[in-house]
Amino acid sequence: MTEIPPDATICTGCGARQGAAIPKTVIFVGALSLPFILIAFNFLFRGDFIGVLVMLPLIAMFLGLAAVLFFVLRGKKSGGQAWYR
Repeated sequence: MTEIPPDATICTGCGARQGAAIPKTVIFVGALSLPFILIAFNFLFRGDFIGVLVMLPLIAMFLGLAAVLFFVLRGKKSGGQAWYR
């Protein structure tokens, strides 16, 4: 509950830092691509390149959605900056 100067990067009261925070929604959507990445690697190691080609659009869809959400949501809190510990 300390008043912080506008140009401060560290809170003198609690030690929190100000920086670019990644919204949890972006992390969740990006993590949804992990099973498809693992399946694609499985296909790759077995030599099934058709399976890899089927997985690539799914991986791109989730990672692309995560990127769009990152750019949309990062400006929601004080110009893309948030306080974190």
